[in-house]
Amino acid sequence: MRMQLIVIPIFWLLSLQVSSNEISSAFQEQSSVNVIVALKTRSPSHSHWRNLEQHIDVMQQKLIDDMGWININHLVRYKNAPLIAKSVAKPEYDRLRKSALVDTIYLDKFTLLQTPKVARQLPSHHSIDVNVKVKEVNAVAVIDSGIDFNHPYLKNKTVAGACFSASGHCPNGRNKQFGIAAAKPCTFNGCSHGTHVAGIAVGESALHQGVAPKSQLVSINAMSHNGFGTGFTYSDILQSLDWVLTHHKKYNISVVNMSLGGGRFYDNCDGDYPYTALINQLRDKNILTVIASGNEYLTDSIGAPACISSAVSVGSVNHNGEVSDFSNSYKRITIMAYGSKILSSVPGGKLEAMSGTSMASPQVAGAVALLKSIYPAATAEQLYQAILSGDDFLDSRNQVKTKKLNVKKSLVYLRQKFNRVPDKSRPIKEESSNCSTKVDGILIEKSNTDCGKTIRW
Repeated sequence: MRMQLIVIPIFWLLSLQVSSNEISSAFQEQSSVNVIVALKTRSPSHSHWRNLEQHIDVMQQKLIDDMGWININHLVRYKNAPLIAKSVAKPEYDRLRKSALVDTIYLDKFTLLQTPKVARQLPSHHSIDVNVKVKEVNAVAVIDSGIDFNHPYLKNKTVAGACFSASGHCPNGRNKQFGIAAAKPCTFNGCSHGTHVAGIAVGESALHQGVAPKSQLVSINAMSHNGFGTGFTYSDILQSLDWVLTHHKKYNISVVNMSLGGGRFYDNCDGDYPYTALINQLRDKNILTVIASGNEYLTDSIGAPACISSAVSVGSVNHNGEVSDFSNSYKRITIMAYGSKILSSVPGGKLEAMSGTSMASPQVAGAVALLKSIYPAATAEQLYQAILSGDDFLDSRNQVKTKKLNVKKSLVYLRQKFNRVPDKSRPIKEESSNCSTKVDGILIEKSNTDCGKTIRW
């Protein structure tokens, strides 16, 4: 039996100048620095690769051997992207900079989790009133601070869990854990965040419900504590995204929510962050990654990783339909959603109202899950266009025009797409190639041993 090969084109990860100033500054304060190494992936011969994971594994092992790394217990290898995370001393860093195998070196930063504002007066819960028939149950992957999966609002929702914590604060006291028990919330200040976010997306009770109450949860706890506060490292977020990519079919994950971020970017930041390759791959597998824009009151920039072009960046509006004053915005923001005084679950069986783009993001993620459950065949691009069919919105602070989430309009958009009757009076236009056929503009890819798969980085 002939084995099908995955043909990978000659490519490079997005190249940029090594952030040597940041890393050099870090070495002035400490003897070792945590970095993420992106490998060059161009190869003159790749006919022997069986799949993408094998190719990545080979490239990672080449660097490990070249560097002479023997004790690799604290080294992180990623399955779906040619990356390695490791703590290195200055001589190792200098060798990495000169290595022909290395494309980019990122500082593995720690970013504090943004704590939402707690509302003093609890408003009525803003829910999506859509009476539709769900055709397929899917799951929302929430990369956050863990969730209280015994909360009445979230009971029996969690189908899988994982934890990645650089500081060793997973529920088992280590830096990794898998299974539903790994989904428990962290125990620091701000660790109610993930439970609140999850409730907005999929919560369900007799009195309140989230946007997609029939969807399930996959919870990834990516929080650490560095002595100053609760936050996350780049390497742990990468492990979380990598885990979702590996397990998305098993749990039918339809969308990823990341109500986290930091920094300030005036335009797309694809080359500045190592997340881009994995978010691109998720989108290619019809999984959108929805990310909060940040709460720094910025009107000309947003945080990362929301600024990655293939992500869905979300700003916040209040219940009057006006932009929330804290919500970051810029010319490329994707969509706005309710994020002010949103009532949802918090650990201990309680409900609490919070405000932030962290609350707006799961409104959109929940909407994507709801749409996907009604139209399981919808592609990422169709889901993206569906949420952009919402209400016109103008940010009065900077005159940026965008859209505000309106699930009913999104449903109308998809209904028209999937229930469209072909025009039999118009001749069918067909274009063919060795590996694909385009019929009336619809690309049909052939599946055989001679036609491979292109991986987008």
